[in-house]
Amino acid sequence: MTHLLVVRPGALGDAVLTLPVLRRARADGVRCIAVLGNPVSWSFLRPGAATLHDFGSAGWLGLFTGTLGRAARAAVSDVDKALLLLSGETGPAVAALRESGVADIVVRPPPKLGDAGAPHATERLLGGPPPPVPPLDQDPLLAPSPEDLAGARAILGRVPLPSPLFVLHPGSGGAAKCWPAEHYAALALLVREHYGVPPVILVGPADHDAARALDAAMPANTVLPHVANRPLREVLALLSLATAFVGNDAGPSHLAGLACPTLALFGPTDPQVWRPIGACVAVLRAQGGSMAALSVDAVWRALTRLLGE
Repeated sequence: MTHLLVVRPGALGDAVLTLPVLRRARADGVRCIAVLGNPVSWSFLRPGAATLHDFGSAGWLGLFTGTLGRAARAAVSDVDKALLLLSGETGPAVAALRESGVADIVVRPPPKLGDAGAPHATERLLGGPPPPVPPLDQDPLLAPSPEDLAGARAILGRVPLPSPLFVLHPGSGGAAKCWPAEHYAALALLVREHYGVPPVILVGPADHDAARALDAAMPANTVLPHVANRPLREVLALLSLATAFVGNDAGPSHLAGLACPTLALFGPTDPQVWRPIGACVAVLRAQGGSMAALSVDAVWRALTRLLGE
């Protein structure tokens, strides 16, 4: 097999948890990998690591009808194997790819959010244990370039290097998964008091309400530096410079797990299934699933343990 198509729509966290599939394919000698998903969610990949196709574009609507259009047929003309990481009915997609000449098609549904006690998402997507996660600077799929690192340093603004760099991400795709803003504010003050620098607040397109709530919870005249709406390659490079990251169960926490010591805060979702992958990842889950039940003291103690203090 020389050319693999991985069909994996979804958000950033879904993409990051699919990385072991791409690593296994490369280890098995696959020369060309194409990903059919949300290109923005996959834009953290190193340029050239995979060809990206837009799952939501009109050209791929045939996956739902059983017959691909001309452009999609051309895109799969040299595909030896397709791996469909899709929930729900996949019969039309299998038929469309088979009709377009893809003979080897494997379907592996990802876990659902309500799954509890299931294998980790990476194991479900792979059909077995995942390969080791390589150090970021040695990862051919991800390693930041010198230009990426220079861009990350340029956006740090008032955070001087090599001072400790702490990154907090207060947002998530759902309010129930967010640790309260006033808790993040208290944690930010502890970081500033203990390490002498304010943490940087990472803000994505869906995080502006959470970031404003955090700012409002800070004492008067206390401003935290924000890094907002940056390209994912730049965010990954920034995280590779971080002393530690604290965030909710959201895409940036998964990205951070690959780059720096990461503390991920869970509530309604099960970390056994969804925890970030990485060499230095710790998880706290709120008792009863309510994020407000996680105390600032518990998170602070977990952070200092993560850093070996």
